[in-house]
Amino acid sequence: MDISTKTCVIFYTQANHGMGHVIIKNFTFLRSVVMSRHPNRMTMSQFDVDGLHSRVLGLCLVEFPSMNNNDGSNRDNMTDHKLGTREEWLAARLELLKAEKELTRRSDELAQWRRKLPWVRIDKEYRFETDEGTVSLADLFGGRSQLLIYHFMFGPEYTGGCPACSAIADGFNGFAVHLENHDVAMIAVSRAPMTELQAYRRRMGWTFTWV
Repeated sequence: MDISTKTCVIFYTQANHGMGHVIIKNFTFLRSVVMSRHPNRMTMSQFDVDGLHSRVLGLCLVEFPSMNNNDGSNRDNMTDHKLGTREEWLAARLELLKAEKELTRRSDELAQWRRKLPWVRIDKEYRFETDEGTVSLADLFGGRSQLLIYHFMFGPEYTGGCPACSAIADGFNGFAVHLENHDVAMIAVSRAPMTELQAYRRRMGWTFTWV
């Protein structure tokens, strides 16, 4: 394989807490996101990687056709990337692992700090448009004691949902039921008209509550 023109991309999850696992499963959508950023410059192929590694979610081959500068050089050339032995890679990887573990510990500390932030009483009478009509903030709890709200970036002037939010939302159908079984209601909220949210949800095959 000529590494100057082709790149192998692996998507994986990293151990985290609670809702920290984000699963990218919709490769049709993923391909559309990539193509929207680099039209006419790449092709993507999906491969079956079940069993390759418990942390691997998807494997794609991204191929960039050669694009030469005026001087004949290849502007996408990647051959200047450092090459090394397996032993050199392992030593560098273990060094990186130390930094990753420190980042995880720091993230845990920040999460604890975040949970200790003071609560603020909500006195404003918020109203939301839903599939069943207009409801209050209290109604969104659906009889549960906790409500998890995801701000899905889809504004009134958008022609579609935010690509990053859409990739994350692909996992909502799976874990929303688990949250509900633990007394937590989960919804997504956006500013786009309800009809546009419903159409986009149908297109993506989602069933979670979106207001």
